[in-house]
Amino acid sequence: MEGSTSHSKTMMFEQFYGLHVPSEVVVHPLIPVKTKGSDSRLISKKEARKTKENKPLRMCSNCHKLSDHDDRNCPA
Repeated sequence: MEGSTSHSKTMMFEQFYGLHVPSEVVVHPLIPVKTKGSDSRLISKKEARKTKENKPLRMCSNCHKLSDHDDRNCPA
């Protein structure tokens, strides 16, 4: 029973689109992905603290203090 309904369904689609359904589908092999060297280096807490200390302070327009934040991420 299912074979006849699927056959009529394919016939309906073929008539609607004006194309016939191929009997065999050819799939090309996947291209390998290059993953070597794509990771970023993990920074230690000590190194992160040092780079944060070297950054210039910003004037927050919300609380008007020189600090490491601006009005978008102001804690006040």
